[in-house]
Amino acid sequence: MATTLPEPGSAEYQSLLVETGRSDLNGFNYEAHLAATQGGGAMPAVPPPAPMPPAPIEAPPPAGALPPGAVPVPAPEPVPPGAPVPPGVPMPPTDVPPAVVPVTPAPVPPTGAVPLPAVGSAAYQALLLETGRSDLNGFNYEAHLAVKQGVSNNQFDQYLQAQSVAELEKLLGAVDANQLFAQSSGKQIQELVDKFGSDPQFKAFLNNHTNPAVTPVAPTTGSGGAVVNPVPTPVPPAIVYQPPAITRAVSSVPLPEFGSVAYKALLLETGRDDLLGFNYEAHLAAKANTSLPNFDQYLNAGSGKALLDLLGNVNVNELMSQASPAQVQQLIGRYSSDPAFGAYLNSATAPELPAQGTPAYESLLLQTGRKDLKDFDYEAHLRVLTEVQEALTVANLPSAKAPEAQLVGSATNDKLVYTGTDFALLAGGDGDDELVAGDHGSLLVPGSGNNKVLGGAALDSVLLTAPITEVRVRKDANNAWIVEDPTAQSSNTLQNVERLLFADVGLALDVAPDKPAGQTAMILGAVFGKAAIEKLDYVGIGLNLFDEGKSFTEISTLAMSVTQKTAPQDIVELLWTNVVGSAPSADQARPYIDMLNSGMTPGALAELAAKTTLNQTQIDLTGLASTGIVFV
Repeated sequence: MATTLPEPGSAEYQSLLVETGRSDLNGFNYEAHLAATQGGGAMPAVPPPAPMPPAPIEAPPPAGALPPGAVPVPAPEPVPPGAPVPPGVPMPPTDVPPAVVPVTPAPVPPTGAVPLPAVGSAAYQALLLETGRSDLNGFNYEAHLAVKQGVSNNQFDQYLQAQSVAELEKLLGAVDANQLFAQSSGKQIQELVDKFGSDPQFKAFLNNHTNPAVTPVAPTTGSGGAVVNPVPTPVPPAIVYQPPAITRAVSSVPLPEFGSVAYKALLLETGRDDLLGFNYEAHLAAKANTSLPNFDQYLNAGSGKALLDLLGNVNVNELMSQASPAQVQQLIGRYSSDPAFGAYLNSATAPELPAQGTPAYESLLLQTGRKDLKDFDYEAHLRVLTEVQEALTVANLPSAKAPEAQLVGSATNDKLVYTGTDFALLAGGDGDDELVAGDHGSLLVPGSGNNKVLGGAALDSVLLTAPITEVRVRKDANNAWIVEDPTAQSSNTLQNVERLLFADVGLALDVAPDKPAGQTAMILGAVFGKAAIEKLDYVGIGLNLFDEGKSFTEISTLAMSVTQKTAPQDIVELLWTNVVGSAPSADQARPYIDMLNSGMTPGALAELAAKTTLNQTQIDLTGLASTGIVFV
């Protein structure tokens, strides 16, 4: 019979977190933990932490309510002890003792037990990961092995078959590593350690997942100035993104890769010089019922030359437009590697540079920042624009604000600096580029290479083609965001950029009390509870409202309308519970109920609640500022 975990927030639950080094007990095998820690030696004495208030209760939006994009509002700032309580200011609990930071002794294996792996070895670190512990002091390894007899993970082979640590990390990036190891056999884990244990990158991975973040405490000095409790070195938490439950819907079918045989055949089929602005999905839908009964003669031509002889007597654009998509694809598949057919496609679809003096030529000069187009690689230019278009298609971004100006790089290193007054698109292309936005908002597409992106005064978004789970996002010592794509072997250094747009989700970087992402989180935390910040669509709606120019008060009012709370008692209880972490007493609630009865609107009270320091602490706004907030 399964052993029940202590209730979240209880002293026993908090003590178990300290004992195991975990931040929560989701998926934790408590029964196996008890079996492994009984009888093999005493656990280190750890003073139980003070009881925690119950977790905030999220108020789900009722059916028929407005979509939860509304953003909540703050509660009043706390009042110093002893000061008179002005109306409308909540008093936080005053009986919370300071957090206890236990000092962990060196691991001591129990006498007579199966010996533990050597401290610091890959096997030892893997055992920490498997058990969710921060150390193995007093751990009964023999009992642990007995508990895990018969345990096996049928999907573990995919990790054992990884060809490199980078590939292994990519696979593990989307799972709970503690839970995965706990559900796998000791033999499976040992095989993984044997394969990768000597690789420094694997050891670094284990260290990152088994060294908990430490909160620095001030050192205490004894007599003579000796340090009694040295300050532990803080370990920054790793930013690991789980695959989001909600992602953007792709609005249309992506084009074939630029320059491919399929791409060139599509140019031939449509009679176009490029596919910029081309709706491929609509094209396929229009051709759903087309078919040529005599197309087999082209499919059955013996060679590319024989095919070209047949095509020489017809209008090729018209022929391809009347054939079905399946027939066109069959033709491409059959002759794509034929040199004669390839040469024909190249010559028939080669882009022609606009003539000097034409509007198209002048437009190209503006886009590229050039004085003339001598030796200009027009095909490379079209490729950059086509890839940007595809990135926008995959990201399915709102088309309400299309770029009014463009600066487009080349296949080499470029520095693009926009100085105009329009909303602009800056696309770097290949090479190591530097993109400098204007002060009226920009969409920046760095492309491949190692790039630098500098935003301006307005909202700037960087568009990347990879999903968020395939990149690493971190902040450096200068507060610049570093976005690394190990697969593409590229990186981007971003400064003064508000949003990162991936293939599946967005990441809001403007997390501060006076910035849209931070204010969105503050309103969501106060009105819907901290858990609402993990609802990607809620965050997206709040960001859109702020980006449209809505005020904090307007969004807080909309958020409160979604809750459908109208009675003053219910409104105060909702906001107080979300901000403080527990329901208010009658005396605590009374000043706010009186404020509502005296004419304050629910939205205004929500704004007051959302802007309090208590609320910012409850939602960990500082932590969110170091990771960003995911949204759709």
